[in-house]
Amino acid sequence: MVNAASAAGATDAGTGPAAVSVRGLTKRYGDVVACSAVDLELRRGEIHGVLGENGAGKSTLMKVLIGLVQPDAGTIHVDGEQVR
Repeated sequence: MVNAASAAGATDAGTGPAAVSVRGLTKRYGDVVACSAVDLELRRGEIHGVLGENGAGKSTLMKVLIGLVQPDAGTIHVDGEQVR
């Protein structure tokens, strides 16, 4: 069996420092809290899915992570460097 990490040539999948680290990420739209105090760490070679009911904040979280929407609170670090 070939896992995603070995297929990509990675030797340390899921180990080492986080490639992306999110702490306390919160996004509000008026009185609606789309994401509340999200903490997340992603390491190279890992594969993740985001699941939840409609309105749970999945799309908002992804929009914040790719930079389309600015969070109201929290931090995002990529390779140890804070980004906006």
